[in-house]
Amino acid sequence: MKPLKLIWTEAALADLRDISEYIASRNVRAARKLEDAILACADRLTQHPLMYKDRTGEWNAGSHCPP
Repeated sequence: MKPLKLIWTEAALADLRDISEYIASRNVRAARKLEDAILACADRLTQHPLMYKDRTGEWNAGSHCPP
């Protein structure tokens, strides 16, 4: 399967930044770890868009990504 292109919306990037800043105000290391995990998950989805299942057990490309 050809890798897909991930397109981040401005809202998604703003959310990621806001979440990271909120956590960093209490724990910089945890904020970096979470942001790295989210970005790694998103990157894996470009290579394997069907690799994660949603909470119902159905295949869903973006519903859940364990660290």
